[in-house]
Amino acid sequence: MVKPKVDQPENPLFTNGENHQMNACVGDNGGPYNLFDYGRGFFEGGHAAVKSAQDDIGPVDLLVYPAAFAYRHGIELYLKHLVFALNTILETGRSFEKNHKMIDLWKEVVDLHAAIGRELIEPQAIARAGELIGYFDAFDPTGQVFRYPEDIKGNRHLAEHKLINVEVLRDQMAELREILERWVYQAADHRDWQIDQIKAQGAERA
Repeated sequence: MVKPKVDQPENPLFTNGENHQMNACVGDNGGPYNLFDYGRGFFEGGHAAVKSAQDDIGPVDLLVYPAAFAYRHGIELYLKHLVFALNTILETGRSFEKNHKMIDLWKEVVDLHAAIGRELIEPQAIARAGELIGYFDAFDPTGQVFRYPEDIKGNRHLAEHKLINVEVLRDQMAELREILERWVYQAADHRDWQIDQIKAQGAERA
C-alpha cells in the first residue's frame, strides 16, 4: 500500500501511514470538531480500554486508569458543550469556565436549563445524571486521581479503596452518556426552532 499524499508539516510521529483506514482525519480535514465530538471520542476510549481488559489484551489493574480518566474527561467535555449550548439559547453571550471542576459545570448546566423555562429533557434523567456525576466527582474532584499515583503534595490516590469493577463503571458511564447526548441533541433542536421563530418574526415585520 502507498501512503496518501498530504500537505502538512513534517513530523515522523504524527504523520500519515499506508493503512488508509487508520489515518485519522484531524484539524480542518473532516472537522473542525467541537467539544461534544471530542467528548464522544473520550467515552469511546473508555469503552475501548474496558474491552481490552475483557479480552485480556492488557491487565485490568492498569487499564482501569485510562478508562476512568477517559470517562471523566468525556463527562467534562459534554458538560462544557451543554453550558455553551444553553447559554446560546439564552443569548447570554457567555461560555464555560476553563477549569476541570465537573460538579461546578453540572450545577451551571442545571441552572441554565431551568432558566430556559422549558424541559429539554425529563426531570428523572436530570436527577439520574446528577447522581452519577456526583458519585464521580466525589471520587475524583480534581481530575487527577486516575492520571497520577499521587497528588501534588505526595499523598497517594485511592489509598482508601481496594477494588473497581470496570464493567460496572462502563455500564453506568454508558447510561450517563446516553442522557447527556439526548440533552445535547434536544438543546440543538430547540436552538434550531428558536432561530426559525426569529426568522419568521423578521419576515412578518418586513
